[in-house]
Amino acid sequence: MADKKGVAIIGVHGGVFMFRDVFARIYIPLGYGRVRIEPLALTDLSPTQIEWLCSRPEDLRMFSDQFTDIFDFAGGVAHLGNYKRPPPDALEIFRLAAFQLQAAAATLSVAFDPRGPIQSALIGVELALKAGLAAHGADDKQRKMHGHDLASAARAFLAAAPNFDVQRVLSALKRLPPYVENRYSSAQPDRMQTGQIVMTAQYVAGEVMRQIAGFSIRASLTPPSERIYPAEQQGTG
Repeated sequence: MADKKGVAIIGVHGGVFMFRDVFARIYIPLGYGRVRIEPLALTDLSPTQIEWLCSRPEDLRMFSDQFTDIFDFAGGVAHLGNYKRPPPDALEIFRLAAFQLQAAAATLSVAFDPRGPIQSALIGVELALKAGLAAHGADDKQRKMHGHDLASAARAFLAAAPNFDVQRVLSALKRLPPYVENRYSSAQPDRMQTGQIVMTAQYVAGEVMRQIAGFSIRASLTPPSERIYPAEQQGTG
């Protein structure tokens, strides 16, 4: 079996999860037919890290939330299972968002300056919001009216997607630095703050896609509190 980081493994999308001060990649594979999804098997956390994560209910819940956000975004982009395919114009923009979010996750999970992913994350979330607007008929001129104002784009998206959790999204967006100001500033968020920025971008992108694709994997996952992850199954026994 090829290493999951090798070119022989096909993935449709990926993201990152920050566990304490460790960044773990999350892989969303390409699947056919009826498949079993085991979230913790789709990360590069070590067996010891997985055992530690599973011993902390709040951290495990956070992991489940991030996995759901990343998987839901991938589900719409790749038209997986019960996810509806976005309209062609919107899908093109969602794919551009995916490129940026993947770049942020990849850079954050290797030994480069951890502040590097911020710009990619900010562009990724902007593109995801504007893809949502495109899916509901907003043309290029209407989308450009929002500039880099993420809150403005989110409020506009709510008008066409009443189930969009705009209050939670707006609260999350307040934690993101302004795009232009960040680009030219020598004062940058630290490692932990950068991790939160990237995960926030993943959340917002996932929330937008849920409104467009009309589905979430969350209903199909066993709640973390009800899962059993024996040490011997994680390779630590």
